[in-house]
Amino acid sequence: MDHARRLQILASYWLIISSLASCNEGNVTSPGPGAAIEFRHRSADARENRIAAGQKRDYPGSRVAAEAAVCVSASSPAASYRFRVEASGLQHGDNLADEVSVLPGECAVVYSRTDRLPEGGPVTLITISQAESRGVVENVVASDDANGTRSSFDPITLPINSNHGGFATYSFAGTAPSLDVSCSPNSVVLPTTSTTTLTCTVASRGGFSGQVRLQGTSTPAGITVVSFDEVYSLGSDGIAQIPVALTLTEGSVGAYYSATIVAVSGSVSGESTLSIRATANVARVNVIYLVPSDRSINQAALRGMERAIRHLQIWFANELGTGETFTIPTPFVRVYRSTNPAAWYNTNPAGGDASLQFWLNVTNEGFARTGGSFSDPDDIWLFYVDAETGPGQIVGGTSGVAVLPGPDVRGVAGQDPLQGTCRWVGGLGHEFGHALGLGHPPSCEGGPGSCPTEALMWFGYIKYPSAVLTDADRTVLAGSPFFSGDVSASSNLFDCASALSLRGTAVRHHVPTNSVANRSRSECGYRVLLRLPRTFL
Repeated sequence: MDHARRLQILASYWLIISSLASCNEGNVTSPGPGAAIEFRHRSADARENRIAAGQKRDYPGSRVAAEAAVCVSASSPAASYRFRVEASGLQHGDNLADEVSVLPGECAVVYSRTDRLPEGGPVTLITISQAESRGVVENVVASDDANGTRSSFDPITLPINSNHGGFATYSFAGTAPSLDVSCSPNSVVLPTTSTTTLTCTVASRGGFSGQVRLQGTSTPAGITVVSFDEVYSLGSDGIAQIPVALTLTEGSVGAYYSATIVAVSGSVSGESTLSIRATANVARVNVIYLVPSDRSINQAALRGMERAIRHLQIWFANELGTGETFTIPTPFVRVYRSTNPAAWYNTNPAGGDASLQFWLNVTNEGFARTGGSFSDPDDIWLFYVDAETGPGQIVGGTSGVAVLPGPDVRGVAGQDPLQGTCRWVGGLGHEFGHALGLGHPPSCEGGPGSCPTEALMWFGYIKYPSAVLTDADRTVLAGSPFFSGDVSASSNLFDCASALSLRGTAVRHHVPTNSVANRSRSECGYRVLLRLPRTFL
């Protein structure tokens, strides 16, 4: 409680005690909260009409013994008004509602005394105040047995004992409803042909609730602004936090652009303007979805892959705490249809170590489709493939590349009946870490010190996003060309298990050209894999 509010309550209390001392219905025998007060003589029958705190009472209000209530005038704008309740001098068995919500033309009991004390018993002071700004308080009328009916102010204090009660009626002025929109960050740095995620907070003003839509207007060519879902509901507090995909498909390096984001709910709207500075297209993190010839594109997985890489872009920025994160290029997910069936990946002889057969078949095909390679200085390649590994075959990441098989495809789609989606987002983060050069914590593999089990690069990915980076991880990433301050992103993690549709997912579909069964593998990358077999999980 702030100082000004304490002074208001103390002033109200002094007026109440002064009034009670001269009231012709009783006299004060002790001047403090909870003091014994004799009132002469309200009918004891009034006590029989009491109801529990928090329940509604008929409007307009009335004085009910042993009860305090708050009402909202019927002329107030339509809204749910919340009030906070505090008490001084509570007695054993008293019933207090810490907070109540009241509609126009309605009253709610905030306090009731359950024990019948002789001669009315001690006084309890009940202080009522507006809990949130849902409108301008135009007037407060208080009515209690000590002071009668009077105009007052917020907060209001009522003296209550077993034989006497009171209520306060708030009247709110009509205000034009509006929406306030603020996006974070609102000053964005973004490489050309890349995307990032913002969080736009929409708050209703004027006491209304409902559904809200976000849309980009006045956006230059090459800039798109798309909310993850089409419609959002304002919460009970009148606020919605909306993740938004901001994409720069073209632009001049160093140029500044502006885009306006508009929130609309019926005839009510609000807007926020973004400032965007285009930077050079730096090293990128590419998500590739390989679809075997005997499988269909899993649309839920496609959306899940975008959701996962966007979530990791924010998570890494938050963990590093330096304002740096990685770049997601457009299209966000590239889909390649293979000429090979799913079984080919675990049966086609790739040479060398049999445990690497699946991994090599995926990377060989992936490189043929994308033009990628191991240890590419400009690109990380994250290959999802809707196929299963054979016995003893490994998957994982190293040297700028990661391979994620069928279970990961279904996992990010939310189609794993045993493990939540976030675990599979964490799994992508773990293998992405290996592709960046992060290893397992040495202390978890027999080295000195205690094992940080919550580390992303150990078993922390299972509990993602609660996983953490170790100091050693941060040191490696500080020197990585894939992490840059030239990428802005929200610091607010959206729900990694959300089923939101991620509308407007940017994908590129590629038709098959020729089989890559006989394509030669990268010897350099292969030797790295043979030397670092423990980089895989």
